[in-house]
Amino acid sequence: SDQGLRMPDAAGNFFTNNTIGGHLFSGVEMEGGASGNVFVGNVIRSNGNQFFLSGSFVTGNAFISNTVVRGTWGFRLSGAGRNRFTNNGVYRANRGVEIGSGASSNTFRGNRLYSNSLVGVDFIAGANKGNLFVRNLIYGNATTGIGLGGSSTNNGFFNNVIYGNGTRGARVDAASTANRFVNNAYLSNGAIGFTNAGALTVVSNEIYFGHTGRHFTNTGSFFGGDRITANPLFSNASAGNFRLSGPSPLSAAVDKGKTNGLMQYDATAVQGVKRDIGAYESAFTNAPNAVSNASTGVKY
Repeated sequence: SDQGLRMPDAAGNFFTNNTIGGHLFSGVEMEGGASGNVFVGNVIRSNGNQFFLSGSFVTGNAFISNTVVRGTWGFRLSGAGRNRFTNNGVYRANRGVEIGSGASSNTFRGNRLYSNSLVGVDFIAGANKGNLFVRNLIYGNATTGIGLGGSSTNNGFFNNVIYGNGTRGARVDAASTANRFVNNAYLSNGAIGFTNAGALTVVSNEIYFGHTGRHFTNTGSFFGGDRITANPLFSNASAGNFRLSGPSPLSAAVDKGKTNGLMQYDATAVQGVKRDIGAYESAFTNAPNAVSNASTGVKY
């Protein structure tokens, strides 16, 4: 059939531990006034779109700990707003996440977007704004980790890891305005860590390492500071373990993040004197005379 589960105007439903696969268009398609639905622990695989959220009234849905495999898109959003995507794994699709025209105020937190054949996160042409990506792992995608195209405005990327993507870590195109990149770690993303052609882009407290060309290029306008060129010393990046090492040697990302102004987006407890850069807050610190313990990982 064309869709595994089609949900026009469906509200308040709960789906857990289902497997949906082999459909031409979508595994799960939500449209009309589909709202307040929850998907937990499902496997959605080998459909055209795995999850397709279409329309400005598709709001308030939650997607938690689902496994999303293959297909053209993992999560595809067009017009949808105020949906939450938490701790999902998306891999072997063409695009892990596609943010289309009008998709606004959605939150992606703690997801793994990896080994996709094109892009980890792709903002395509059309107005979208206010989407948040917090503490996601975006790695091993064939071209770009994060791509902002079209008129993408006021989207936020905080404490993500962008590693081992084929051509570049992140790209902001010329029509995009006032997007924020804070406390992200970029490692070994082909030739370029981050390229900005957008206007008023915030780039602050980022760490870059291992790119064959340049870590950061700019042809637009940006502001921010405290960008670091150093190896973040992940525990085992090639195996997908992006926790910070310490206490000896101590990761250069420890206590180097921005803390002020971020609690409204991410309430993860600060373990040292400042936030760490990257997806995992550790108990290590570079404060004088401090006693360090093992990494505590992500806390939500």
